[in-house]
Amino acid sequence: MKTREELLKKLVLKNITFEEQIQKKDVEIKVHMAPAEKDCSVQITVKRPRQDEQYQIPFKIYFTVCPHCGIEKTQYFEGILQIRDPNDEVMQFVDKVFEQAKKRGVYINKKVPAKQGFDYYVTSQTFLSTMGNKLQERFGGTLKISSQLFTQNKLTSKQLYRVNVYFKAPPFKRGDVINHQGKLLKVTQLGKLVNCFDIINEKKTAFRYNLDERSLHHQELIILPREKTTIAKVYPHVEVLDADYQPVKIANQAVGEKKKYETGEKIEIVRWKHKVFLV
Repeated sequence: MKTREELLKKLVLKNITFEEQIQKKDVEIKVHMAPAEKDCSVQITVKRPRQDEQYQIPFKIYFTVCPHCGIEKTQYFEGILQIRDPNDEVMQFVDKVFEQAKKRGVYINKKVPAKQGFDYYVTSQTFLSTMGNKLQERFGGTLKISSQLFTQNKLTSKQLYRVNVYFKAPPFKRGDVINHQGKLLKVTQLGKLVNCFDIINEKKTAFRYNLDERSLHHQELIILPREKTTIAKVYPHVEVLDADYQPVKIANQAVGEKKKYETGEKIEIVRWKHKVFLV
């Protein structure tokens, strides 16, 4: 890409007429730009008997930006991404994807706090739909994509729409232990299905989770709080220190057999049906 100085040199050579005996190779042009870039001086040296002349040549500099860059930090947007009930992992994912999208000319021109989340005003409808699908594939939850008539092109009579992408994150995340319909499950992966490990039966399982229900209670789902404690004994069975510092036997002994724990090791447990489980 040529600099402004190079373009001005070319402009001078094109618009100044020299005597026939003077060739362009004999002409040296120096351009001095003023700090404000509104004025400049051009010094022309010809390898011939010296003769000083001064002229004032008016010129204009026009600055342009690419179509994508021109919509950044404006009021322009093609749709809204509505994020609800996000945890830190969801927010970090959204920020990372939008930062990468800038290289493709996609921008957030406004971010507005909303009830239980945020609204992002985005400059690309196509990107919005893709973003919504990525969120659901990675975190599960509820995804709704709808379009709304915005205006009509006066020249083509074509109707113009804006897209709304609504994503509501589930109340649980990977690694959480839940009581779902009477089963003790550890969430291993989120998506359209919630993949889990059945702690009691020691097998993989999955279920669909409908966030349109009004509460977790309607779906018989409870997130169990984790507690930090210490291994008190490993033989002949694994025991941990209870809240009153008394040793208590864990209910899922198979976990202790698969992983060799050591006395004094820090671990996490959950309580379910008056029993203690290693997680």
